[in-house]
Amino acid sequence: MQKDSIDRFIARLETLAGVAPGSSPDRGALAALRRSLATWPAPPPEAIRVVAPFLPEQAAGWWETVHYLIAGLFALHPCPPYEETARARSFGAALHQAASSDSAQGPERRLLALLGCKCEDLPDHLRHAVSYLCAKKVPIDYRRLMQDLFWWDKGEGDVQRRWGRDFWAGTLNENQRESEETIVEENSHVH
Repeated sequence: MQKDSIDRFIARLETLAGVAPGSSPDRGALAALRRSLATWPAPPPEAIRVVAPFLPEQAAGWWETVHYLIAGLFALHPCPPYEETARARSFGAALHQAASSDSAQGPERRLLALLGCKCEDLPDHLRHAVSYLCAKKVPIDYRRLMQDLFWWDKGEGDVQRRWGRDFWAGTLNENQRESEETIVEENSHVH
């Protein structure tokens, strides 16, 4: 897996979606890619026609599957090119952003389902999570997501730990601050 092949693939999706500068959306291609999520794991011929020309030569097995999955997810929630920072934004960070505007436990439940699944179960869980992020208008760093999916079942859960850390980062401080505010509030009534 090469960073430049991921960049080329995502740039192609951004062009198809019309979010790249000077491009206009190819609605037929996007519809075919969205349909591929409903027919998973067998993409319809129209989705193969869109993705196959942009597969790197070495893409086979899980790596090929990741290309089709990312293409379908991108068609579901197209995002403009993600602003590169020193550290790319993980999917856990995107769910954390959604959680900050949602008092329910939806983002956390989605993350826990993702963290506990094997790569063969990711498409369904990711489809639901991406639909949720789309509804909340939270952007996704698809380059980082594609890289993370490639490494999902490799290593010792590095990707899953990073997503969890990015989701729950700062919650100890937030909980501590809420606890301190409650104590101050309770003590303000005592004279």
